[in-house]
Amino acid sequence: MQSAKHLSIVGVLLIGLVTRMLHSAQAGEFFEACDLNPVKTLRTSVHEPVVIVRAGKATAVAYVAGKPTENLKEMVSELVEVVRLSTGAELDVVEQVPSDEQPAIVIGDCEASRAAGIDAAQIPLEGFVVKTAPGRVYLVGSSREYPSGQAIESTTWALVDFLERFVGVRWYWPVEVDGRSIIKADSLVVAPTHYTDAPVFQYRNVYPAWVRAPQSQPGTPQVDRLDAPVLQLRAIGGSWPWLCVSHSLPVNAERTLGSQQLLDYMIKGCEEVWDRNNPAGLPGTRFCRANGREGSHADAVYVSYPDGGVKHVSDEWQKYRKGGTWNRASLVMGMFVKQLAEEVQRRWPDKRVVYLPYWDYVICPDIDFPDNLEVFLCITHTDGMPGMVEPSKRSLNDKNIRAWHEQAGGRITLWNYVHAVPKNWLVQFPFLVQEFHRTHRGRRAGSFVNGVGSVKAWSIRAPSMYVYTRVLWNPDVNVDAILDELCRRQFGQASQTTRQLLQLMIDRWEKTRWSVKLPQASATSADAKIISETWPPDVVQRMTELRNQARTEMQGDSVSLRRFDYWLCLFDDFLEEAQVAWKKTGAVK
Repeated sequence: MQSAKHLSIVGVLLIGLVTRMLHSAQAGEFFEACDLNPVKTLRTSVHEPVVIVRAGKATAVAYVAGKPTENLKEMVSELVEVVRLSTGAELDVVEQVPSDEQPAIVIGDCEASRAAGIDAAQIPLEGFVVKTAPGRVYLVGSSREYPSGQAIESTTWALVDFLERFVGVRWYWPVEVDGRSIIKADSLVVAPTHYTDAPVFQYRNVYPAWVRAPQSQPGTPQVDRLDAPVLQLRAIGGSWPWLCVSHSLPVNAERTLGSQQLLDYMIKGCEEVWDRNNPAGLPGTRFCRANGREGSHADAVYVSYPDGGVKHVSDEWQKYRKGGTWNRASLVMGMFVKQLAEEVQRRWPDKRVVYLPYWDYVICPDIDFPDNLEVFLCITHTDGMPGMVEPSKRSLNDKNIRAWHEQAGGRITLWNYVHAVPKNWLVQFPFLVQEFHRTHRGRRAGSFVNGVGSVKAWSIRAPSMYVYTRVLWNPDVNVDAILDELCRRQFGQASQTTRQLLQLMIDRWEKTRWSVKLPQASATSADAKIISETWPPDVVQRMTELRNQARTEMQGDSVSLRRFDYWLCLFDDFLEEAQVAWKKTGAVK
């Protein structure tokens, strides 16, 4: 009897050990997923895995500490939904602190998280800590904020990261067109875990935050606008304070660049805001708080010529208008910004001048600016990110970014574009995005990615845009792993075929070197040459074969087919455009 009892105890222990190993493997599979952002692991205490769901039933609850932001509320709702879709369990969100006997996901800084050793005040802006304890999963973001009281979404990012790593969800494109990928499981168990992360780039913003669903696609909702998952992808972030949000400079025939009247007007506007507490300033003057938002308690005045090229220049300064298309007004605008920044520094030492180099004044002039200047550089002259595959355009950007970084004496923010190439072109550029951001990692505070005009093309470039959002958080992501996982999750039995097609699209855009220069905005007659050299008939034939093979492999899988048709909704339009280009260039008779 004693021996049998001993064996029984050993058996129970072994079963418990195997169970813990299985639970750890399940959690570890997601935690170590190589398509996710790298994180810094910390010392982890030894305890039983935290069981959130077992056999389709929730054993834990979720508790949100403090007053959540609207974005955090949205992601708590997403937590409940994806847990239900993954495991079938209904996860309750409770309003009171759970008892010690009740397993819980504790979201936000509170007494319990502090007792667990998480000091939110020591976490960097937008950074977070994920840490487990017996019966607890703590998701805690930084408690730091700007004096203006702007809410930093650190805890939101902690919850987003938890959902990716432990629930296994991915948000590739809008949910309404099957962009959310969820792995089915009957249990959700979190092994002992302790890690931290924070964004490399403090400013991340992608616009527009919506896409247009192809209306002819079978099964596609008949909607014009769909919410892109920029929140879930952490592709919005406001912990970089200095932003120029519009083009505004009160110039006219009387107040020209180089005139004392313009400088006096700007200074008077500053007086209205900073000395007389008038948040409106004067017409045409614009101010922002230290968190980049317009309004009262402004910390900076910002400068950018009204949208377009510089026109109003004094007779005395006309001689300084020289250079090429993108440089002819760089010196005159720089001279004015220097004057304004020097006077602001003299009269208001704690205030800043935010400058958006744009249009024909985007190149950095040889001027010594005062150290109260912040630069939000617009990449207006090289077709944005896709156009930087051309070495000459990339070199121009690299040189200009380095120059502005040195002149500003610190990190600068970029206003970038993704829509300059025609919407029908099968352009993919994920490795270019990563390499560019790695190159300028220490020089840049972040990016605003302007997609105006790319609404209909958003879906065709969805893989590249997904990588873009991940790179904006950390450029050291594994791009190959991201694309592999995207194809595996989204396209089922056709994952290998679609991955081949995607890689071919990438290689043709990122590696082709043209016999003609990529024209500005790709809007000249050279387009046919670019198309024929990037996508000659034999390449397009192979792309078409892969497209057709993938569709065959997905027969019977309606979800994968809908995803595939959403991604390649412009494929046939591209084929027509390519055939026209081939005839123009003699590639085909």
